[in-house]
Amino acid sequence: MPDYEVILQSDIDPLGRMGDVVKVSAGYARNYLFPRRLAVVADAESRKRIDKLRARRAAEDAKRLEELHAVAAKMQGVELQIEAATSESGQLYGSVGAREIAAALEQKGFQVPERDVRLEHPIKEVGAFPVKIHLRGQVSAEIKVFVTEVKKSS
Repeated sequence: MPDYEVILQSDIDPLGRMGDVVKVSAGYARNYLFPRRLAVVADAESRKRIDKLRARRAAEDAKRLEELHAVAAKMQGVELQIEAATSESGQLYGSVGAREIAAALEQKGFQVPERDVRLEHPIKEVGAFPVKIHLRGQVSAEIKVFVTEVKKSS
C-alpha cells in the first residue's frame, strides 16, 4: 500500500502541528485521520486553505503572546502578604503552597491557575520569598510573597 501525503488540520502528537505535511500509511489516513477530520489529502487546494489557516493562527498567537506580555508586566513585582499560624519558634503550622498564592493573586485581580505558580517546595517559615508565575511558553513574571504570622489576640 502506498503512503499518503496529508496535511494535518490539528496538532497530533507525535506526527506534528496543524499545517504540517506528513507521510502516513494509507490505512492510518483512511481509518483514523480522515474520519476524524484530523487531516486532508495534500493537494494544491488543501495547501492554499491550510496556508490561510496557518497565517490566521500565527496572527492569533502573536496577539495572545502580546496580551500575555502585558499581563506579565502588570504582575511583575506584585507583592502578596499571606498570614499563617506559627509556632513560637517561627515555623508555620502547615505550609503556604501554590493554592494559597493563586488565591491571593486572584484577590489582586489576576486569574492564575495553581499549576502556573512555580514553587520549588512549599513555604514553611515566615519571611519574604520570590515566586515565579508561569503564564505560557517563555512568558513568566516574578512576584514576592511575604509570609507573616497571624496576629494573636490576647
